[in-house]
Amino acid sequence: MEGSRVGQPSAQTMHDLGAADSAPAAAKPARGGFRPDIQGLRAIAVTLVVVTHLWGWPTGGFVGVDVFFVISGYLITGLLLRELERTGRISMRGFYARRMRRIFPMAVVVLICTVVAAYALFAASRAHSTFVDAIWAFLFVENWQLVFNGTDYFHAGAAISPVRQYWSLSVEEQFYLVWPLFMLALGALAMRHRRRRGSHAESPMSGRLPTVLGTVIAVVVLASFGWAVLRSGEYHAEAYFSTFTRIWELGVGALLAIVVGLGGAAAGSPRVRGWLVALGLALIAGSALLLTEDSRFPGPWAAVPVLGAALMLAFGARAAGPASGLLRTRAFQYTGQVSYSWYLWHFPVFIFLFAVVQRTALTTLAAFALSFALAAFSNYFIEEPVRHSRWLSGGAATRRESSGGAPRWVRVAVLSGTAAAVLVVGVTSIYPRIAAPSQQAAAPASLTDLAAPAAGEGAAGQPAAAGAGSAVQPAAAQVDPLATLHNAVAAAAAATEWPELDLRENWRDYGATVRVPECTHGKGDTVECDFRTPGATKNMVVFGDSQVLAWLPGLRDAATKAGYNVHVLNMPGCAVADVPLALIFSPEQPYPECADFRHKAMAYVQQHRPDLTVATSVWTWKALREDQRNDDEAAINWSDGITVTLESFASASGRVVLLDSPPLGLSVGDCQTALSTPADCLTHPAAEYFEASELNQRAVDAARAATGKEIRHVTVDDWFCAPDAGCPSFVANQPVYGDGLHIAPGFGQFVSPLLSQQIFS
Repeated sequence: MEGSRVGQPSAQTMHDLGAADSAPAAAKPARGGFRPDIQGLRAIAVTLVVVTHLWGWPTGGFVGVDVFFVISGYLITGLLLRELERTGRISMRGFYARRMRRIFPMAVVVLICTVVAAYALFAASRAHSTFVDAIWAFLFVENWQLVFNGTDYFHAGAAISPVRQYWSLSVEEQFYLVWPLFMLALGALAMRHRRRRGSHAESPMSGRLPTVLGTVIAVVVLASFGWAVLRSGEYHAEAYFSTFTRIWELGVGALLAIVVGLGGAAAGSPRVRGWLVALGLALIAGSALLLTEDSRFPGPWAAVPVLGAALMLAFGARAAGPASGLLRTRAFQYTGQVSYSWYLWHFPVFIFLFAVVQRTALTTLAAFALSFALAAFSNYFIEEPVRHSRWLSGGAATRRESSGGAPRWVRVAVLSGTAAAVLVVGVTSIYPRIAAPSQQAAAPASLTDLAAPAAGEGAAGQPAAAGAGSAVQPAAAQVDPLATLHNAVAAAAAATEWPELDLRENWRDYGATVRVPECTHGKGDTVECDFRTPGATKNMVVFGDSQVLAWLPGLRDAATKAGYNVHVLNMPGCAVADVPLALIFSPEQPYPECADFRHKAMAYVQQHRPDLTVATSVWTWKALREDQRNDDEAAINWSDGITVTLESFASASGRVVLLDSPPLGLSVGDCQTALSTPADCLTHPAAEYFEASELNQRAVDAARAATGKEIRHVTVDDWFCAPDAGCPSFVANQPVYGDGLHIAPGFGQFVSPLLSQQIFS
């Protein structure tokens, strides 16, 4: 399950679901009234989101975000237009008070419960990360937190935050910080202008204001959509979460509300309107079925579900036919009613449940049922009472509160009991983490330190067998780092309890290795670094993709001890192989910038003629461009492309080393929970990994034969995995993986003696 693919369904009251009634007068916004078709549309959107997150089908269920954005823009703008028409102004205090009353209570409840659950179930580092994410979500800027962290919605490397779904809520609230104020300002200007001309009209809606508003929002829609199209290629991760690439979807809803208010959707018989609703539903369904994680999104393909939602909103009020009837069924109506709560609950329920139980058909159904049950409970005991509260609204009880539902004392009792339970669990879960003194063990600085343990410990940093404590340990200089690591990996693979792990701050942030003054960052996230070693007489170049950053702490440590200066040439997703590549995880998107950067690296090596060049990149040839993947010779072409690069480096380098990347694994930050054991985090390398290593060896052999130079291939599978036992998520007390694809920076430094042996000796 990936990071959040959901849009935030606004928590509107039943009355607020209103839009056009039968025949609104020209130039006047549609009157409010309950729209069961909108309730049904929300049900479709949230169900698509939940089902896709849970089962991965339909592949494009993430279009629910777009449907919700259009609904929200339509409803909120319609409410504001009606207020302008009725009173001649917009009460910003009233507007934001209503938003807070409808959105804030459930959002805060879910955040609190999520943080409590994180501290109860997750490892301390992930629990703290969840708490930080919750703060961003509380401030309605979670989408920018994801952008700044470089989060890829479709291909999350690190653990998925259980509050990631708040990104879309953040986009909405940011939009509503600006749009109502803009409408208010234009309304005031329109009234002032009319009074100067002697008009006695009480409403600005009787003039040109709707046309001006429509023109402005149309410009915003076009600009934002254009930006989304531009950014959804190379910068697809940013584009998915950015406010600037999403506001056009809210803007389409706002523009539709203005058009409907001008009578633009009043015509048409119920049957014709029903066919248009069916067309809109087909567009949404088709998007959900046909779009995939490789589609350019949100620009341009989000336009399809956005258009579908707009058709359903514009013509659904008086529509007849099967599609309209489906939206009005009791199941769709109730699902739409609880959709906001279901949206908020489903993601943390899925994350926490599958963190502690194995994912099976039965537990998957249980997750679906549990999330819906929590939504129903929350809607009845939290959303509805708060929404219709006399105290919070400052008025008399609403009809719903006074005419039915559970007695007030029942709701108060249930809410009080629930709050008490959350408080007890929270205190018992979080307080021990905060109050207890740190039990973090001292981390071995390297394999050399691990090879000379204190008395009573074995060579792998584990308790020694009987009699082993008196054994004479060899001097560090005599220790074979590879044998030491093999012992440590085997011990970790056999461990039955978690050790005290060295989870220092930012322990998984491999990008921090180049956020230093020695590094400059260029276009396309390229990085060049020049690390100087005092007294060094030799020079080393390191080239590759993000694997370079993960290995860099260990490589720098080994290079410093060997008397090398280190020059880094790094570009994310840019493999060593000189072949046509695609953007990582986007096979249809060519990546010519990588070829340019690789050739720049070749030119640098030719010019500076280093003593040593090290190249490393992700092991899979699935980075090939889509039109290259189906070729039966794809693997061979990949290997030949590596040969080309190695030959170029070898022609101007003293030595060349091709360093394998690690097999895929699990990070302790993702898989360690209060209920898990180390065995739950064991993984096994895919057969494709070994095939890729063989292709690397083939490339090295070919380059060596062609150049006659010293070119070495360093394999690393046995650095991470014990034969037949698997690949542990930690070794000694060092976490191995930062995000499953890259090693943790500390582990790179931990194995620096082995890098010294394999590369510099």
